[in-house]
Amino acid sequence: MKHILILLSLFLTTSAVLNAQGNGDVEARINKARKDFFEKELQLSAAESEGFWPIYDQMRDEQEELKKTYQMDRKVELMSDSEVEDYILRGFELEQKEIELKKKYFAEFKKVMSIRKIATLKRTEKRFKRELLKRMAKRRQNARNKRQQRNSDDNF
Repeated sequence: MKHILILLSLFLTTSAVLNAQGNGDVEARINKARKDFFEKELQLSAAESEGFWPIYDQMRDEQEELKKTYQMDRKVELMSDSEVEDYILRGFELEQKEIELKKKYFAEFKKVMSIRKIATLKRTEKRFKRELLKRMAKRRQNARNKRQQRNSDDNF
């Protein structure tokens, strides 16, 4: 669970930074890559795809809203014990709501795709995140290499 939250935070932060840098519509490119990746990995038929994406997008929106309610205003070190306890208890509530949300969308996904494909959805999400992070790391490295090349060219 922690890893997913960390990856999601990294993904959102990177998306925000890239958008701020004017690299076009990064979110649209990521969504396109996600769609292509999921359809290939899950082997979605046209009918399954048509039913899957509205449900999946709605689920992700609801997950994002839940996570927003749990964001910490300040560092734990600066909180009183009662504030930290409240924060921890809210975390338990968030986890419970996430489970309820998963159950809700499990029922929705069953209407449009096979149970086996639903079972592989979480693994597909993890693979996509890993692939996305690899691509982002590669882009950053390429950008660094280009900057270094320009700097070395400027020194001559």
